[in-house]
Amino acid sequence: MKATLTFNNIDTAKKFTTFWACNTLTGHCMSAVKTDGGVDVVVYDVTDEKKQIIESFINNEVTQ
Repeated sequence: MKATLTFNNIDTAKKFTTFWACNTLTGHCMSAVKTDGGVDVVVYDVTDEKKQIIESFINNEVTQ
């Protein structure tokens, strides 16, 4: 399964892709910056364990 995450800005998207790569040892695809400043990141082979990694990142970003 794949997941597409949309971030408000390139900095947060880059932070996530680094976090993702370090924790899963897998890659991703990142869109160009949209006109509203948002960026889509697509990650592949998402398992239940990897969903927890995504949720962990999102929860940490929200509380900062």
